[in-house]
Amino acid sequence: LERDEANEATSAFIDGLDPADQYLVRRLYRDGLTQTALAQELGTNKMAISRRLAKVLAMGRDALAVHAPAA
Repeated sequence: LERDEANEATSAFIDGLDPADQYLVRRLYRDGLTQTALAQELGTNKMAISRRLAKVLAMGRDALAVHAPAA
């Protein structure tokens, strides 16, 4: 993917997430929180954040792979 296309695809993927998952992604990647800090903020544990993040990242890889050129 070209950089602009990749940015558009990533933004579209994030916008399509459940609001709770959007919040998770934005707090971790845009705002730079650690998983531990986000867990404390949300009143949960780091493992729960880690599991949710792994799920979201797997969905993102699948979604963005659709836009990648065939090798």
